[in-house]
Amino acid sequence: MKAWIKTLDNRLRGFAIPALTGALCLALLALAVLNLTAVSALNTKIRAEQALLHANSTRRETLTQLSQNEESTRARLEEYRELLTGGENQTEVFSRIEALSRAHAVSVSQISFGEVQTQNALRKLPLQLTVNGAYPQTMAMLEEFAYGGRLTALDALSLSENAGENTIRAHVRASIFFE
Repeated sequence: MKAWIKTLDNRLRGFAIPALTGALCLALLALAVLNLTAVSALNTKIRAEQALLHANSTRRETLTQLSQNEESTRARLEEYRELLTGGENQTEVFSRIEALSRAHAVSVSQISFGEVQTQNALRKLPLQLTVNGAYPQTMAMLEEFAYGGRLTALDALSLSENAGENTIRAHVRASIFFE
């Protein structure tokens, strides 16, 4: 029996080295595949992070440009605010003209405001106005506009007759003064 075990032992030794070598090769192959899979996954993550970095860089550039635009817009708004310091006064004047036109039964076909000008402590708001209506109502409206309420200077007044109607058209250039 000892001889038989010895023979079996010798035969197994002859198979053991190639079997162990084969098993070791399979294990190394499996590790290589796992490493390749891990490297591929890392490459995918790196590409995703590169895409995010590029997107963030683009966003940063956009935000920088928006910030510059905001500063420019704020500066322009400040310029406009200085030019239009009579903005709240325009609303007041517009409302006053509308109320006067209703009270005197005339129609206002055009109102436009010019650029606010500062003269000493006063601000001057130029405007142009076109009024249509019967002569007495139109003149009463313009008189109340010029002498009632704010300090107003009529810079120019021209009258024309509306053809085929018994009404006139008054074109007025005026300046209204505010503190």
